[in-house]
Amino acid sequence: MAIGVRMKAGDATAVKLLLALGFMFSMMAALAYCIHNMKHVRPLPMDAPLDRFSEARAVEHVRHLSKEIQGRQ
Repeated sequence: MAIGVRMKAGDATAVKLLLALGFMFSMMAALAYCIHNMKHVRPLPMDAPLDRFSEARAVEHVRHLSKEIQGRQ
């Protein structure tokens, strides 16, 4: 009775494929974890300095344009 396991030629290819797939899926899981737990920047309010982008001012501008230009939502 042999203790060692003999591999066929196709078995080595299958093992390499499984290792490559395992590595790829672990990298994808790590990337998804990093993206999910990313800290986002809080939007600046209306009274932010004029040289900085303010989401509140931009939204107000878009609302004004949507009322001024007919045919838009």
